[in-house]
Amino acid sequence: GVTKITGSGTGTARATLTAASNTEVRFLTIENTGTFDAIGVYSNDASPGLAHVTVSSPGSSEPWSAVYYEGTTAAPFIRDSILIGGSYSVLNAGSSTAKIVNTMLVGASAGGSSLCFGTYDANLAAVGC
Repeated sequence: GVTKITGSGTGTARATLTAASNTEVRFLTIENTGTFDAIGVYSNDASPGLAHVTVSSPGSSEPWSAVYYEGTTAAPFIRDSILIGGSYSVLNAGSSTAKIVNTMLVGASAGGSSLCFGTYDANLAAVGC
């Protein structure tokens, strides 16, 4: 079976998962069922790894994002994953750069920079970050 954690909080203080540097989350489904400002994975000045995860934060009013990171040193590395956000698949509110490889992005990628390779949408069409 698939391990799934679910939360319903709003804002960065109540993200379903708050990630830390020098950690990697693997083979997990993370969902935030909140209706406003719902965040699946939050990172503040941390550089976590996400591998083979599904992060879903569909929400019903803006903003909501699957992965939200901020700060000057936050640099998540995301690979072989699925990020589903009602507004944003990835939202960078800082000045750092995420690395995203072989990952499905459903929802816009916004904010600062992200380096993407092999990213695609729900229709398997190539998308940039």
